[in-house]
Amino acid sequence: MNRLLPYLILWLSSQMYGQTTVQYEELALTSFYTKDFPTTIFYCEKIMEKDDKHVSSLFLAGESARLMDDLPTAEAYLEKIPEEAKAGYYSVTDYQLGVIKYGLDKRDEAKIYFEKYLDKHFEKNNHYSHLAKNAIRSLATGNREIGAGDYLAKLPANVNTPNADLSPLRYAGKLYFSTVLEENYLPTKNKKKRKRMVQHPVNRIYEVQFGTQARESKVNPRSVILNASNVALMPDASRMYYTLCSDEDPGSQEKCTIWYRNRTYDGDWGGGIKLPEHINKRKYTNTQPTVGYDWVLKKYVLYFVSNRRGGAGGKDIWCSEIENDGSFGNPYLLPFNTIADDVTPFFHQQSQTLFFSSKGMQGNGGFDIFHTAKTSDRSWKVPENMGKYLNTARDEFYYTYNAASKFAYFVTNNGLQKDNGGDIVEARVFVDYRLSFFDNSHKKPLTSIAVEIEDLKTGATGLVKSGSFFYQTKLKLEPGTDYRITVKSAGFQFYTFDVNTDNVSYIQKREKNIFLNSLAKP
Repeated sequence: MNRLLPYLILWLSSQMYGQTTVQYEELALTSFYTKDFPTTIFYCEKIMEKDDKHVSSLFLAGESARLMDDLPTAEAYLEKIPEEAKAGYYSVTDYQLGVIKYGLDKRDEAKIYFEKYLDKHFEKNNHYSHLAKNAIRSLATGNREIGAGDYLAKLPANVNTPNADLSPLRYAGKLYFSTVLEENYLPTKNKKKRKRMVQHPVNRIYEVQFGTQARESKVNPRSVILNASNVALMPDASRMYYTLCSDEDPGSQEKCTIWYRNRTYDGDWGGGIKLPEHINKRKYTNTQPTVGYDWVLKKYVLYFVSNRRGGAGGKDIWCSEIENDGSFGNPYLLPFNTIADDVTPFFHQQSQTLFFSSKGMQGNGGFDIFHTAKTSDRSWKVPENMGKYLNTARDEFYYTYNAASKFAYFVTNNGLQKDNGGDIVEARVFVDYRLSFFDNSHKKPLTSIAVEIEDLKTGATGLVKSGSFFYQTKLKLEPGTDYRITVKSAGFQFYTFDVNTDNVSYIQKREKNIFLNSLAKP
């Protein structure tokens, strides 16, 4: 009996360990499917205390850390998964490591992992093969978002110049923007008091129909020393707001006033009218107007930037309610301004969203683009960063959105273009919708999913397959429509749901867990 005791203890210990491991695995999976990622990592660590090479725990912990944007931790877990284990459910490991390496700015390593994934798992209809190929192409061309596709494009030379190109606004098929006119000369006198012409660059508003040459707008001032920029239009284009600045530096906006012109019967613009003194407060800059109809206040509201007293610090965003008689109410400070500069507001009327750029909020570096929306008369949601789809470690500002074209426009000086101001970039707006699929009975992932997409407004249909190795897929949905999405898998009841994107005005991330019920056995 004594001889058998050590073996009995060893056998009981192995049974207890096995039971504990299974329990921890179930708890980790449950936590992961319910998006409780810290708890997932906790249970995975419990398993790895006994087996530091436990593949499912490494994978779940790595995916949990990645989904929490803790990329260094995700990298550490997923790199421990051995090559021979990267199959079936775990075959996506190299692709995810490529995404993580890119997010950590390890571009050479990212390319290696994307290529490793393609070498092992390339299939024509494999969703992640397609994303890996796009990622390699993006790394070669300098695009900033792996797997997002070619959604950003610098506008061509008829818009972007060697100088700073700013304040894009699209209305119908025309784009308004401002840039520096180098061929501008002022008379001056030399030491012998003889007149001569000296080059004096000045900022001017331009208009361009896509595919044609840009031309100076008729709203530019006759003065050869005033800088003009920052076009804003009423929703029906009946009035144009803009800024005139007296700075010697055409790129500066420290000495500015806001003006407007009304549309005439013949479609031209009337004479310039300077906004009243309580808007254009003396000794302060007043610039970057935008206007839109506020559904809560039931009024048009003018938003603008000023460094006047009473602000939070630096340049701040103020607003003035426009009364029915056309008068402008006393400006008041928006509540989310910071002690640093908050600039370039744009109000999108359809989604009731205010976009702006800030140096004082947590971001990727420099000016980042944020968005917010009204919650009551003068209350706003906490602003949200637009994320890595648009923002870089440098400056991004002047975000505007055109619902008819489904394109956004903004200015960047991210270093890929030029360093002396900025280039105007066009961004295709979409909803990045991630779907995850599960067996409702056992709460386990489902693979080999077919996703049918129908545009209810146009009748167009499409089909996306998740592949035979992973339980997620991503859809890119267009703004301004209604979709019906149907999920199918062999042996399960199909699942249908609708998605509306009418009020989408920026690139959004959405996600949904879908639980399919098994078909009844005959």
